[in-house]
Amino acid sequence: EDPSSHYRKLGRPNTGIKSKLSLEIMAEYQQTNPYRATPKDICTAETYAGAKRPAVGINSEFISDFKSREKNAVAALHEYSQKNRLTLSFQPETYQGPGSQMGMFAFCAIVNKNRYAQGYANNKKEAKRLAAVRAMESLLELTQGSVLYDDKEPLQLERFASGGGRPVVVSSTPAHLPPSGPSPLKPTDNDELDNSEPNNECDELAKLSRDAVDELRVVLPQVVYPLMSPVYAAVLCYRSDQGQSEVVSIGIGNGCTQSEFIQSIDGRTLFDLSAIVIARRSLFRFLYRELRRYSCPETRFQSIFEQRPNSDLLSLRENVRFDLYTNACPLGDADRYVIDDYDLKLTAAERDLMDSGERRPDMTPGRGNLTVKVGGYSVTDSSGVPNATDRCMSDSDKLLRWNVLGIQGSILSVIIEPIYWNSVTVGSRYNHGHMARALCCRVEDMVGRIPQPFRLCCPLMGRNTHCTRVQIPHNPKLSINWGIGDTSAEVVDPDGGKRHLSSPIQMPHSSASRLSKAAMLVRIRSLLETWPEGDEKNRIFSRYELAWSAAGDGSSIIPVCTMSYAQLKACAETYNRTKRIFEAHLSQHNYGPWLHKPSYVNEFDK
Repeated sequence: EDPSSHYRKLGRPNTGIKSKLSLEIMAEYQQTNPYRATPKDICTAETYAGAKRPAVGINSEFISDFKSREKNAVAALHEYSQKNRLTLSFQPETYQGPGSQMGMFAFCAIVNKNRYAQGYANNKKEAKRLAAVRAMESLLELTQGSVLYDDKEPLQLERFASGGGRPVVVSSTPAHLPPSGPSPLKPTDNDELDNSEPNNECDELAKLSRDAVDELRVVLPQVVYPLMSPVYAAVLCYRSDQGQSEVVSIGIGNGCTQSEFIQSIDGRTLFDLSAIVIARRSLFRFLYRELRRYSCPETRFQSIFEQRPNSDLLSLRENVRFDLYTNACPLGDADRYVIDDYDLKLTAAERDLMDSGERRPDMTPGRGNLTVKVGGYSVTDSSGVPNATDRCMSDSDKLLRWNVLGIQGSILSVIIEPIYWNSVTVGSRYNHGHMARALCCRVEDMVGRIPQPFRLCCPLMGRNTHCTRVQIPHNPKLSINWGIGDTSAEVVDPDGGKRHLSSPIQMPHSSASRLSKAAMLVRIRSLLETWPEGDEKNRIFSRYELAWSAAGDGSSIIPVCTMSYAQLKACAETYNRTKRIFEAHLSQHNYGPWLHKPSYVNEFDK
């Protein structure tokens, strides 16, 4: 069916959802959201590529032999190509990524003029084999990395062998964690070496986060290890009905994307690659999935969201909360005045402050200024620093803003009430007085001026019983992101802010990260388009469209699914008003100006 005719039936214009990045996001939804089918008018990335066709002579035994490595990958690819009358060639390439100075070789398989992901190793034979593995995983629609990294995930093969489409993954490993196994990394000064049993809730959050990161490292290419950042952060979701916390997103990284490597400003570049920011952006994907689950009447009861009486916005269920853990102290005001004392044990006074929730901020004059990150670790006061794409507000200042505006961002604030951290736990360089000042107490006297439903949130703050040393690099390192439901992680290159060649997650049409603004634009459009027709959908649409009419010239209403990213952000009227009050308060109290990216970075519509 022609997509445009489908949209005409709905009475709405075609929003151009068949863009390359849209296809990637919808393929992601199809794989990770079994409770919500992909609309018929949306192609998957594989279908769009045109490389797929019904497999001839490929049965479950062939797939099993290939997956168990009983059949050589190169031989299997030749056999597949011959039986399906496809042309095949292996092309040597120059590998410019990690390992290029260690004599790495790279090949890519070309099947029917379709190029597949690179395979690279320190010898030509292994590089060619890995290139064949990448191509076969895509052609057979196997979970990416299931052969490359010895994942013994069992598959129900009969559906694919009989032409029934994507095989069903039946994993013995819980879907919320990557495949487990011993970490190949050797302990270093940057690793947390304390494996004692948790003594308090902070230790428990730290252990869950550390275990999840260790399991994530197992499925990453070995060549990534020496180039990945040692700084990580994790978002944990606690549900009282389950009685335990669960890691829902992980961010690894530090610093900002270097301006000299930014090729285009089209919403497809990640500017801030710090662990806390990446973990939060990965959390967005989880929130969108839960909203899709809420939008479907059959799965609404499973969602973390609910509709409360006398409220037009959705809100978190009362039994749900989010906690943040980071193994390094947030850069900026929380970190810059801490004395380097890594042998300091948790004192009784600190434990009492953590247990009671008291803040007791250190309000020494001259401290609390807003700071800006430049490169990997360099932090400077924001005063006098010009706006630029390679300068980002520090982690401490962003945490401060999220404690006023919420962690859900501006676009989602039109649909859901603000979401705030329940707690923030730090694994090194923790000082309670500096943390309290940095995260909330700098703006505590603006409480009466914050419009509803926003507020000043003062999360619980704490540290591990045993602090550990994390040496933050002066230059940005490879950034990693993972979210619950993902079969593998994505690797982002700080030189350009896009997906790295070594990333296990690759798409043939775009190098944009799944956390980019353009990816989020696709998600919000898809969410609104697929929301079931009815009064609830009409109310959501009208909130966006009327808000834009009020924010614009007031003469016209733009359909929400054709709005640009900047227009959708402008629809968050109360959010934007609260943000202006917040920034004006900081400036009036001489903390410095809040640095903004140039406005053109949000001026894109696909």
